Amino acid sequence: MTDHNFILIEKMEEIGRAHEATVAQVAIAWMLNQPVVTAPIIGANVPAQLTATLGGLEVQLTDDETYALSQLSEWRE
Repeated sequence: MTDHNFILIEKMEEIGRAHEATVAQVAIAWMLNQPVVTAPIIGANVPAQLTATLGGLEVQLTDDETYALSQLSEWRE
């Protein structure tokens, strides 16, 4: 719960609106664009959550969107 994390969430919401996607779907789309991620782990408790999250497979982030999220996601101490 930091100011930086809220900035990241706001960016994900902005990107989500552009793609008619949820924050979770944007997160999945971003993770799938990361070369070090083999398979994102989805924590769905019910089938409806799984279905909603898998919508991230359809989200095609632009290079600029991927870069912005990568910059905001960098480790900070």
